[in-house]
Amino acid sequence: MISVSYNEFLAYTAGVIDGEGCLRINRYNSHAPMITIVNTNCDMLNEIALFLHTCLDVKCCGSYHDSGKPSEKVGYTLQINKWRDIACVCLAIKPYVINKLPHVELMLEYISECRFEQRGNVPLPEALKVKRITYWQKFSKLNARGKP
Repeated sequence: MISVSYNEFLAYTAGVIDGEGCLRINRYNSHAPMITIVNTNCDMLNEIALFLHTCLDVKCCGSYHDSGKPSEKVGYTLQINKWRDIACVCLAIKPYVINKLPHVELMLEYISECRFEQRGNVPLPEALKVKRITYWQKFSKLNARGKP
């Protein structure tokens, strides 16, 4: 990859998330937040993962999808799952995102309002469960297909 500054790579990462990414709340896993980028360019996703890990101490995981159809390329997924890492990425890319700015702002609000350090078998308080469901519904509307 060509040599670019920290801010230039943040802007690049924000652009990739803007175009290829998804910020959402997992409906099942206690409404955990998630950032996902799907693309056919594995090298690009690896560069972003390396940058996020090196510069922001963010851990990403990845996977690939092969439909087996000759007419479709293999797709790769980069995923960020930890609350702290998602907050860190959102704060870093916020000045650069355009289309996903409402998603980033809602995610930061969600993390601020709904994070709960669960230790052992301590259940989530009922009021927090209700709040998380409310945010999940907001994200569902924001991420709806065909939304202008």
